[in-house]
Amino acid sequence: TAQAQVLPGEWAAVVGCDRPPAAIRALAGSTGEMVFDLEVRPGAAQALTFAMVVVSQGGAVAARRLAQDALPRCAALLTEKEAQYRRVIAQGPVLHSPSTELNDAFRLAVANLQLLEAEAPTLGRYFYAGLEMFPFWFSNDGAYSGPGLLASGFRESFLNHVRIGLRYQEDGRVPHQVSPSGRLAFRGNAQETPLWVLSVWDAFRWTGDRAFLQEMYPGVVRGLLEYTLGKIDPDGDGYPSGPGMVEVEGMGEEKLDSAAYTWAALQALEEMAAALDDTPTRTRARAWMDKIEAGFEVDWWDETGGSYAMSLQSDNRRYPVPHWAVVTPLEVGLASAEHAAATFATLRAHYLNAWGLKHTAGTDERVWTLPTAALSRAAFRYGETGLGLEMLHHIAQTLEHGPIGLFHELIPEGACIVQLWSAAVLMRGVVEDMLGIAVRADRDEITVRPRIPASWDGARLENLTFGRRRVNVEIRRGGAVTVEDLPE
Repeated sequence: TAQAQVLPGEWAAVVGCDRPPAAIRALAGSTGEMVFDLEVRPGAAQALTFAMVVVSQGGAVAARRLAQDALPRCAALLTEKEAQYRRVIAQGPVLHSPSTELNDAFRLAVANLQLLEAEAPTLGRYFYAGLEMFPFWFSNDGAYSGPGLLASGFRESFLNHVRIGLRYQEDGRVPHQVSPSGRLAFRGNAQETPLWVLSVWDAFRWTGDRAFLQEMYPGVVRGLLEYTLGKIDPDGDGYPSGPGMVEVEGMGEEKLDSAAYTWAALQALEEMAAALDDTPTRTRARAWMDKIEAGFEVDWWDETGGSYAMSLQSDNRRYPVPHWAVVTPLEVGLASAEHAAATFATLRAHYLNAWGLKHTAGTDERVWTLPTAALSRAAFRYGETGLGLEMLHHIAQTLEHGPIGLFHELIPEGACIVQLWSAAVLMRGVVEDMLGIAVRADRDEITVRPRIPASWDGARLENLTFGRRRVNVEIRRGGAVTVEDLPE
């Protein structure tokens, strides 16, 4: 039995076996070992069944009780879990393309997302960000993962994941992290609330749930117009101040990723306001978008570095940092075509390695799945189909390294052994970016503008669900598209 250093009366872990060990030893750090004396005759076999339980409520007493309950039922629990995975995979979408690697990764992604679906008495159903380090609710992770989760069929759990952001909103500010116990762990950074607004829009356009949108909408307006473009944008330029995705010493208060995601969130708010017939808010959102677009290239473009600056100082001087988030204006579609092309050239020359997009060129050569996915989305958006597909293949490579069959946080492996956004952004990248599928479930609409490689004869996506519709999408060389509705 082990108890956490923080909240030891709540967090605890228990490891047990169906027979008592000869010895239990604590080793260095947080490791230990159980020793068993076994006599195994030639040709014979003996089995040991272990149970490991981690709890965030109830401490060691609750953990031991769960372990004692689980061990006698291990066979039945395993059968139940296997049936659940088969059901989830069978209900999810299936990709048929010339790339066997991508087809297999697409199918495995659904299973990885199921692995991270969680439930807690205080929060309901939601998704862990990753294991083993992040068994918590995270706003960022949910936002990036939304389209992939929704395309995979995790409708109700994702809707509740988004609701948690509203429940813990403070003066419009959406939190960064919430513990399964319901304790607020960290308040949100500047980009967090805009990303949550995007997740609300993703949830609505994939589900068509108008009651959900009406429930979230006041928090969306408060979070974006009063907090992001009010409280933390004191100079009113449309660029919120404060920490962004990643901080480097010396950076200014206004961050590139926060500015790009704020513009994208305003675009989403404009659509939400239109869906709810809120003309005044729609007009405000459009006015803010126009203001940001009018000054963005002049304010942020760093001609010397061949990419966008990562931050602005208090006097609006640009402060470049060779960090992956230079791609965010391209990711959301805010970048001009000229500067997007220049950024792609810079990234190819300095930011890419054999695994994808480096975290920070020159100082941190590791490759995360999320930045690589951001580059993939940007590439498909600006017509760089080959680069976009290459980045998707890099994300799929995580399945072949470390624990096989899991989407890790880093490429080829590292940090969390299984990461929510790693599997989800591959799903999103295939469905929305490469196949070019855009859905509006509230209108029963599906639009397909494929960006598949010219060398492919075509691709087929089966069993895609959005709103009340379930469809097969067939794409043939030359761009011909067929959408087949399936019976409910």
